[in-house]
Amino acid sequence: MRALAGWLRFSWAALTSMRTALVLLLVLGLAAIPGSLLPQRPSNPVGVADFLRANPVAGVWLDRLGFFDVFGSPWFAAIYLLLFVSLIGCILPRTANFLRALRAEPAPGPGRLDRLEGYRSELLAAPAPEVLAAAADHLRAKGYRVRRDAAAISAERGYVREAGNLVFHVCLVLALVGLAWGALFSFRGTAVVVEGNSFSNTLTQYDEFGAGAGFRGVVNVLEGTAFEGANKTLKSIDVPAELTARLKDDEMVITEASAEAIDELLEKFFSEGELSHDEVLEGFRAGMKSGKIVPVVCRSAVTAGSSSVSPGPRASRMEAK
Repeated sequence: MRALAGWLRFSWAALTSMRTALVLLLVLGLAAIPGSLLPQRPSNPVGVADFLRANPVAGVWLDRLGFFDVFGSPWFAAIYLLLFVSLIGCILPRTANFLRALRAEPAPGPGRLDRLEGYRSELLAAPAPEVLAAAADHLRAKGYRVRRDAAAISAERGYVREAGNLVFHVCLVLALVGLAWGALFSFRGTAVVVEGNSFSNTLTQYDEFGAGAGFRGVVNVLEGTAFEGANKTLKSIDVPAELTARLKDDEMVITEASAEAIDELLEKFFSEGELSHDEVLEGFRAGMKSGKIVPVVCRSAVTAGSSSVSPGPRASRMEAK
C-alpha cells in the first residue's frame, strides 16, 4: 500500500511539473497538425469520402485512428485533459506559495556574510544607522522589498516575474476552457453561396449544420414537440421534464401575443383563458403581417439577403425585412 501511495505521489508530482506541462503543450500542438492537413468529417464529410476513395488502404487505418475527426477523438481529448490537469496542478501550489511569499517579509540577513559568494566589506566613517538608512533607500529605489533589522538590511525582488508567469498560465487555462466550451456548445454551419445570390443566417439556408457534443436537441414551442440530435439524426422525443415549466411559460407568451393581434381572439382569451392551436397560429400570422410580432432574422451585411420565415407548418410565407 505504501508503494502504491508513493507511486501515486511521484506520478502526480511528475504530471504537475512545469516541464510536463510544456511537453504536453508541444504534444497537443503536434496532435492538431493532422486536423489541419486532413479533411475532417464534422466540417467536410465529402472531402473525407473522396480521400477514402482515393486512398482505400491508408484511409481505413487513418479513419480507425480518428484522424478524420482529430479534435473529437479520444486520444486528442486525453492529451487535452492531461494538459489541463497539469496546468491546474502546477498553478495552484505556485499561486499559494507566491501569495505567502508576497505577504511575508524578506528573510533576515545571515549571521556569517563572509560565507556568501560576492561578499565584500568596506569601512565607512558615517554612523551605522545612517549607513543602514541609505542602503535601504538605495535598495527600495532599485525595486527591492526591504527588511531592516537593528544591525542589518535584507532585500529581495523578482515577484513581478513570477506574477507574469502565473498570469500567462492562467490565461492558457482559460484558453483551454474556452476551446472546450466551444467544442461542447458551439454550432457550425456550411453553405455554398453563388456570387450574386443572397444569403440569410437562418437554419434553412445552410447545406450542413452541426452542433457541439453538449447539444441535446430542440423544442418547438409552437407545436409543443421536442427533437433530440442534430441535422439528419433528429428524432422525436417527449419534452424533457426540466423544460416542461419553461415550455408552458413560452407557450403563454406566444398565446398572449397571438391574441393581441386579433380582437376576437383577445376577447376569447380574456373570457376563457386559452386559445386553440389553430387560433394561436392564426393570431401569430396576423401579428407578423401587422408588425405586432416581429421575427428576428440575422441577414447578410454583404448581400443584404432575406429569408422566408414560417411560424408553423400551415403558416403563410413572408419575407423578413
